[in-house]
Amino acid sequence: ARLAQHLHAKRRELDDARAAKLRATESLKDVMSRELEGPGDRVSASMLKGWVDELSQCESAVEHAKQEISVAESAQALLDEAVRCELEAEQQRAALEEQQAAVQAARKKYQELVKAVRAATTGRALFVKLPPDGDTLRLAAAAIESGADALTLCNTYPAMQIDPESRKPALSRGSGGLSGPGIHPIVVRIVHEVHRVVAKPARVPIIGLGGVMDWRDAAELIVAGATAVGVGTALMVDPTTPRRVSQGLASWCARQGVASIGELVGSVRP
Repeated sequence: ARLAQHLHAKRRELDDARAAKLRATESLKDVMSRELEGPGDRVSASMLKGWVDELSQCESAVEHAKQEISVAESAQALLDEAVRCELEAEQQRAALEEQQAAVQAARKKYQELVKAVRAATTGRALFVKLPPDGDTLRLAAAAIESGADALTLCNTYPAMQIDPESRKPALSRGSGGLSGPGIHPIVVRIVHEVHRVVAKPARVPIIGLGGVMDWRDAAELIVAGATAVGVGTALMVDPTTPRRVSQGLASWCARQGVASIGELVGSVRP
């Protein structure tokens, strides 16, 4: 408000300076018109120093007022931009708080579910399988806090396929779960992060699964932090895959010079 008042005052000063300049100029014109009696007359005029000084002062006042108004307008523009940014930041904070509240509610519901299953499976090991497309670290921590004995990483990835000829989804319900080699690198990253941040400190084992087609895929998951490895999609291609994977892992352990594959769990190097 003070800036707006200052800007208004400076604009008024500019108007006053312009009016003073105009009056001085018109006064000079009146004198000259009285002295020139006819179109052929030649008049030698001597301009009073006062007129020159007044015109010069008016011009200086106009330029000074213009400069001050320019500065004030720039300040006003900066203030407007600051207000706009603050409003946007406030909107973003409100949206973030709403998202955080939704996440907390979902986490609480998830913990209640795991606790209910834990209570119904007393005396049995509880393995909680997590999705790859959520906040897996928080879900893993919540599962362990709620009584999970192990974590299975990960479930299939939500995906969709469409037939371009019929323009219909390949699956009757539209979308489904993607498995196989396509999700393997995603699962390796998730296993590594969950093992390092959550599972290892809590001493909770991880079963890694997702795109294991040969022993190399299995070894990747083990080095990332998986204690055991699951095979799914590969069985539809070759039912003997588990045997081949097991034999390949045994040879790998021998080349690594370890007595137990457990020595290689989470052994990824920087």
